[in-house]
Order: sequence, then structure tokens, then C-alpha cells
Amino acid sequence: MAKTAFQPLTDFETNTYSQYGEDGVVTELLRRIASATSLDKWCVEFGAWDGLHLSNTARLLREDGYAAVLIEGNPKKYKELCVNFPDPKVVKKCEFVDFEGPKRLENILLATEIPREIDFLSIDIDGNDFHILKSLTQIRPKIICIEFNAAIPNEVEFVQTANFRVNVGSSGRSIITLGQQKGYNFAHATKGNVFLVRDDLIDAAIGASRPTLDELIDDTETRNFIFVGMDGSIHTSQPVWMPWHKLRVTERGIQALPRFLIRFRSDYNPLQKIAFFAFRAFSNKVKKEKR
Repeated sequence: MAKTAFQPLTDFETNTYSQYGEDGVVTELLRRIASATSLDKWCVEFGAWDGLHLSNTARLLREDGYAAVLIEGNPKKYKELCVNFPDPKVVKKCEFVDFEGPKRLENILLATEIPREIDFLSIDIDGNDFHILKSLTQIRPKIICIEFNAAIPNEVEFVQTANFRVNVGSSGRSIITLGQQKGYNFAHATKGNVFLVRDDLIDAAIGASRPTLDELIDDTETRNFIFVGMDGSIHTSQPVWMPWHKLRVTERGIQALPRFLIRFRSDYNPLQKIAFFAFRAFSNKVKKEKR
């Protein structure tokens, strides 16, 4: 039987509380998969803040009657969360999620009455999202919305180190690959999030279409080539844009060599030769110490 071709999810991107159209995409995906499975009307969001600001679940709670587990580690924001969602069917937890141990996401969730095949899980913790998804073994959401670092070009496989003191983020491609390993298909991407749908529901969710990251995310501004001149200078195909800091870094800002050593090595004078070997020895020593 031929698979149905559905309207692109891009057409459904709208915001009520979300940032990049996630509200509309979630609503449409749930509507579609309801034809293939029963919905349990449960969702989860952690790093939930006050439950409303840039939330991917608030619309489900306020407009669609969903129950939820909302987790927020900041005590002040947790109090605001409790005020915004006083209903007891919205379980509030003041916790910081970890990769293992009692604070592992699944351990927190399994201590509640939440079903294991929840409708929707939103993962957005500014860096370690990949590792939280990787830690899931028992909870099997139907739909997962997970943040990726949109400053990383689409073709790059990159996973940040599993460390809560690091906020680099992982590439969309790496998150999609992990999703496939855990039984999920890539369904959609907004400017900051990847949507994964469980394998058994993917046909109901997007029909015959199997979008690629390149089709949905324009990485023209982030795609860059770095190359080295024969004089040791470092060049880029375009300035490096740092979106979270609103800075544009030019080639001058990323040179490895001191300016007076950027020249062809055979042209070094005696002082420059001494300086270069000292610089290289020091750099190699620092690299060894960091290993």
C-alpha cells in the first residue's frame, strides 16, 4: 500500500508560548498520530522555567487538557511554575536532571504516575540535551522535541562532552543519528529544535515524506570553511558568527600565530626563528598538559 503524502509540517509552525513554531507542529503531529494510536494526554518538560516562557508544553496544558510532569531546578522559577499551574494533574518537581543516579530523568519520572509511552517529551537544557536523550531506556515518548545547536552546519557530527558545566550543544545530525539508534525517525526541524517520532508512528506522522535536515534548515550563515595559508595565517570562507553573543569574528580574531610570525618560515630572520621554536614548544607543552 502506498504511503500517504502529508502537508509539510512547516505549514503548521505557530507560536502560542513556543519560540520557533513548535506549538503548531506538536499539535499537528499529535492530531496525526491519534489515527494510529490512542493518546494518553501526558507530556514532560524539564528546564521548564516558569512553565510559560518559551514553553513547548504550555499550550497542551492550557488548551488541550494535558497532564504533565514539569521539572525546574531554579527555586524562584519553580515557585512561579507552581503559581502558573496549580492544578494537581500538573506534577511539579524542583530538581536538576542528571545523566545517572537518582536524578536521572527516568528515575524522576518513574517516581510519578506518568505512563511510560507519554505523548510528548520536550528536551531543552542548553547543551547536554543529547546526553539526556541517550539516558532514556524505559520511557518511550511518541514524540520528542529536542534542542540542537543550529550554529553547527547540517553535515557535521558533533556531540558536546557530557558535563553540566559545559554549554556547547550538539549538532542536529548527531541528535538525529542517536534518535535512529533508539528507535526514532526524524520528522521535522525548526530553527532550534529537532522533532523525532517513534518508528511505529512515523508513517502516521509524516506519511511518505522523509525530510532531510538540509531541506528544513538553511545553514548558509553557519556553514564555513577554515584553511591555512603558507605563511601560517588562518582564513575562513566568511566571518564566524556567534549568535548567542551577537559577535562576528573576523580572520584577525582567530589567528594562532603572533602577528610577527605570520610569514613563510624560510623568510624568518634569526630572532623570528628563535621566537617560533619557543612558541611551538610552549604550545605543544600546553596541549600535552591538557590531555
